[in-house]
Amino acid sequence: MGCSCDWRRLRFTLDPMCASAVRATFFDLFQKDRIYRGKRLVNWDTFLQTAVSNDEVENVTVKGHFYHFRYPVIDPKPGEPTHVVIATTRPETMLGDTAVAVHPDPATALAKLESEIRDKLSTSSAKEKSELQAELDALIDRRKNMLPQLEKLRDMAADGRRLMLPLAEREIPLVADQWAKPELGSGCVKITPAHDPNDYE
Repeated sequence: MGCSCDWRRLRFTLDPMCASAVRATFFDLFQKDRIYRGKRLVNWDTFLQTAVSNDEVENVTVKGHFYHFRYPVIDPKPGEPTHVVIATTRPETMLGDTAVAVHPDPATALAKLESEIRDKLSTSSAKEKSELQAELDALIDRRKNMLPQLEKLRDMAADGRRLMLPLAEREIPLVADQWAKPELGSGCVKITPAHDPNDYE
């Protein structure tokens, strides 16, 4: 091959000859069942009307709003919560909700997180200590005040309880799932298919 380029043989990937060869190769591989069309989550560019690679996507953090919805519990038993509060930044997806999830073991999840924060606290700098201590205090307070409610919801999920989807007046199940983070918000998360990369895992 040598160590220098032969500029007389220059090719551009979008030249008709190259593009035609790529299409012919893909068609040949497809007919031989060596490649297939699959379903993947892609970054779709609405202006270009094509998929864009992850390298070309700029993820930007923007200030948004949290919207809170109450999902009524259908036929709550004595001592059970009458509703579940869900916070979301995407209220438009609510009508597609198929379930509400609560963590299957909130006590263990909170204890693990508390242990991790304590470990960080023991090795952190003075500046980080105050932030970590505030985070730890908030977590301890949350565990004291929210854990009983989260455990009731977990038991309700195991019992197959159902909730009413606001606005749509449609029943959806309360389920136990690891994606629900007991340390965040109400500890419950709504499940809406096909709007988050986690939905495809």
